[in-house]
Amino acid sequence: MVGSRIKELRLKNKITLKGLNKLTGLAVSNITRIEQNQVNPSVGTLEKIAIALECKQTDFFVNDDMINEPVVVSRHDKDISGFTVSLVDRLLTEGIVDSTEDIPQEVIDAIISSLKLDAKNKKS
Repeated sequence: MVGSRIKELRLKNKITLKGLNKLTGLAVSNITRIEQNQVNPSVGTLEKIAIALECKQTDFFVNDDMINEPVVVSRHDKDISGFTVSLVDRLLTEGIVDSTEDIPQEVIDAIISSLKLDAKNKKS
């Protein structure tokens, strides 16, 4: 989940909750709820956190264990699995799309390509 990944990156960078609070302006209680996956952060909040942690927002959706994980996307029914699930769930939760059928195949392909490239670059 996104919150767990944010916490992982925060701890990896040796930033305390109070430190992330100062860097982002987000309340410690909000950061805690995000990290415990109790709430889904908005895109703006993810951007603030990414800037504070000096990473890309896509880093919140992929970790080292997922780099070699197979990604399955069926062109006909847009069955999405692998590490794109969190991002697609986010699109659905935020009301950006009503169903996976509303997501153009080109967007799915771009998401997968971008995440794979980011993961490959991080591994190098």
